[in-house]
Amino acid sequence: MLKNFLLYLFPLLVMPSVVEAKTRCPASHDPVEVTFQVKEGRVIERFDLSRAQMSSFIRSSRSTQISEGYTQMRYKQNLSVSVVSGGGNGKGCAYLKAVSLKVNISDIKVFIAREHKPGSCPFKVTRDHEDEHVNIIQSAFDNYLPQVEAKLERVAWNMKPVSTRSVNQASKKILNQLQRAVQPIFDRMDRQMHRQNAAIDTRESYIALSAQCDDW
Repeated sequence: MLKNFLLYLFPLLVMPSVVEAKTRCPASHDPVEVTFQVKEGRVIERFDLSRAQMSSFIRSSRSTQISEGYTQMRYKQNLSVSVVSGGGNGKGCAYLKAVSLKVNISDIKVFIAREHKPGSCPFKVTRDHEDEHVNIIQSAFDNYLPQVEAKLERVAWNMKPVSTRSVNQASKKILNQLQRAVQPIFDRMDRQMHRQNAAIDTRESYIALSAQCDDW
């Protein structure tokens, strides 16, 4: 069973509108520096919790299933921008200078009930099932994060200057535009992970797994 926590941390979620100055800002010919970093945790296995302990934890998340094992993961994203001001017909113009997106993926924790002793059939079957969850998670990140990076670069490099009396407000507007550009990709990734994990966490799959072992 997958226990999947997705934690999003954004510096700014609700952005105030920018007070537009009545001026036309000239385009900038300076390239925008785009930094995209992914920090991946390890895959950690734990065999110290009992079925009852794991089931209690899962029930706290509104599940009533008895747990032989589960996989836990979370990630966060942190988007930031650097904006510089310039002239435009005597008014203030703000230009995107640099953008940074950091994706921090926590350790993927795989729990197997301590009642299943290493080397036993139930242990192997449970571990193989949880490994499927790990593969789903890792494949999703491998498939979608390059799309996030490409989208971020494309939008940042084509970002138009903002005419405003406040560089701070311009920064918020630009940050919001970039976040709106990449968030749908993260959402699609999350939905794919949910669908694929749910597809192997069914009553039928659990019955098939337990049928593989005479000593379950």
